[in-house]
Amino acid sequence: MILRSFHLLLVASATLVVTNVNAQTTSNAGYLESDPEMARFLFFLNRIGLSPGDGDIIMAPVNEAFGNLDKADHPQYEVWLKYKEQPEFIMHLKHVITSHVLLGDEVGVPLRVGEIWDNSRTDLRTASSGLVGNATITQDPKMIEDVPFSAIVSADIATTDGYINALSEVIWPRYLADGIINQLFDDRSWKYAFTTMANLILHTGMEDKIDAIYDNGLTLLVPPNRRFNRGEIDLPLLLSNDMFDYCKEFVLSHMVSYIHHSQSIFAKEETQYLLISERKTHLWVATTENQIRFQSELVLLFDQVSRAGLWHGIDLPLKPPSIRDFTDFTWKSTDQDTSDCMKVFINSLVDSRRLGEEMGVKLTMFCPSGAAFKQFNNEDYQRLLEPEWRRHCTEFLMNMITEGYHTRAELVSKAPSTITFLNGATYDLRRTGDAVRIKNGPGEQARSYFGDLIATDGYLHMTDRVITPTAVSRSVYDQTKENPDYSLVTENIDFVDMQDYIDRDLPITFLAPYDRAWWRVRFSTIDGEAIINRHIFRGLYFCDVIANMTEITSVKGDVHAVELRGDNQENLFIGGAFVFDCDILARNGVLHHIDRVLDMEYPTEPPTTSPAPTGTPAPSVSFQPSQNPAGPPPTVSFANINFQSGYVRPTNPPNFYEPFFTSGGSAPTLSYLGKNNMLATGVTLVVSTMLLLLC
Repeated sequence: MILRSFHLLLVASATLVVTNVNAQTTSNAGYLESDPEMARFLFFLNRIGLSPGDGDIIMAPVNEAFGNLDKADHPQYEVWLKYKEQPEFIMHLKHVITSHVLLGDEVGVPLRVGEIWDNSRTDLRTASSGLVGNATITQDPKMIEDVPFSAIVSADIATTDGYINALSEVIWPRYLADGIINQLFDDRSWKYAFTTMANLILHTGMEDKIDAIYDNGLTLLVPPNRRFNRGEIDLPLLLSNDMFDYCKEFVLSHMVSYIHHSQSIFAKEETQYLLISERKTHLWVATTENQIRFQSELVLLFDQVSRAGLWHGIDLPLKPPSIRDFTDFTWKSTDQDTSDCMKVFINSLVDSRRLGEEMGVKLTMFCPSGAAFKQFNNEDYQRLLEPEWRRHCTEFLMNMITEGYHTRAELVSKAPSTITFLNGATYDLRRTGDAVRIKNGPGEQARSYFGDLIATDGYLHMTDRVITPTAVSRSVYDQTKENPDYSLVTENIDFVDMQDYIDRDLPITFLAPYDRAWWRVRFSTIDGEAIINRHIFRGLYFCDVIANMTEITSVKGDVHAVELRGDNQENLFIGGAFVFDCDILARNGVLHHIDRVLDMEYPTEPPTTSPAPTGTPAPSVSFQPSQNPAGPPPTVSFANINFQSGYVRPTNPPNFYEPFFTSGGSAPTLSYLGKNNMLATGVTLVVSTMLLLLC
């Protein structure tokens, strides 16, 4: 071994003097510290936290080699400035500097230059092979990565750790000269193949956007090829012309500005936080159990650096996140429990994105937390999740969503006022400090302390209580009783003591005749229960279901024919009664309004006015009147029903696995009836009965 007390290094016709030192008696670190011409290399080693003693073979660029990188005409100048100055590019700097700290075939057994270029070797391990991989060795011509053998201006400087070789050029790993797209296509060195994502980027013409040099870099999240199938991504459909815009959204949802490498993510105090993707929607980042998740998808491959960016391999593809999607993945890796809202979305078969598109608006959802649902009636909630109660579940969901794109701050600024949800329910809008408060009377108040999650179709806010819609809070009996136009059917239910049955039994369908129908019939009081039972059906029979039947049977076996009348068969009749108001949802079933009492004789013309009963004697044997009106006569005028506006028959049989809610027209409502206040009350009925008994 030749002892060197100094070295003359000729680099680009400049003479570099190396400090006089006995190299064999000092370590790698000691030699670098003593040689001013290697000061910049030592500075960068300290910057990335790598010890020179970690390597057996040090390829040490001299100061002038780094000076060449600082020149504007160097091909890596623009990115090198970022590597050496901006902390977000620390991973890129690590890859460059670590490529100079190498290992022999066995740790602790260094190699001379002649042993490296021995006409057979193809690579050398780096001191951080798990981070950087191997350095490529070319035998003919002799090169290490893209640095020629001639750049070694002083070779085999022996130290106690191994050998140092002075270089006139900085080793630049070949993959750092590539953009992300080329790396995704060159997947031979990876455990997974990533060409599918690369092809989607090329298909959308976004390759320049991906590989552009940004001020703070770019992070791309890339699922492996085989995970597209597992993620139920229909690639032929995604590549079709009709889906081109969505395909761009899909790619943008995987892009995040700024370099987000694993060390910076783990270094944060927060274990969960939000980023904004290039799709301008929120992206959850969560660290749990020494793992990183984006939108709940596990990172499989960390910190794959490219020339101006970085990419991570993730478990499954990320869809452009709708409100519904946020309820699906937020609870999986954060402490915001959206799982119950997800279940409601699943059972209702409602897609919030499609709903917003059909309505032509953005949406704002108030999702009760898991703790809020625990305060809710569990029996009612579990029933809503059954397929048979899907339409009630949809009503429940619509009671959480309002039109418009509203942040919590905007809603707070509007308080006090009101807010109307998609099911038509209107509640008081209030504030508690900076929190939104939705008030449904004194008993129910929901506050939002977290939210403003940006989705493709609107905002998602969390609330601490469930606001209960009438479809869950009111029974069939309640829905009838609280409508003044149906007071007589309620009085007859009470008279025969069937209120508990109609209030609590489930599931039931009830056909409720409006008051005017009762004025036109007379029946014996002892027949009251049988008459009410004719209008009750076991199960949930919505109008579109009934319209595809020929007959329907009541709980007591009464069979009623089902007919569709009108020029386009748009009007639904059951047992000769016109159904003019369909699908009024209730906690224990569904209610329809009809224009007559089933299976009763009707006069040709309905009465417009009628005196109260005056001369009907009570029978001598029975205390029940033989022929008594079911209710008092009308005392005020009543608007005629519009018989041409009824249920429109569906073109196909109902599919219970399709979403019920659409943005189209609704069934006719009570506005067709002209809601006049009626004097036919229970008090009048009682008085009339007492008069008859006294006659």
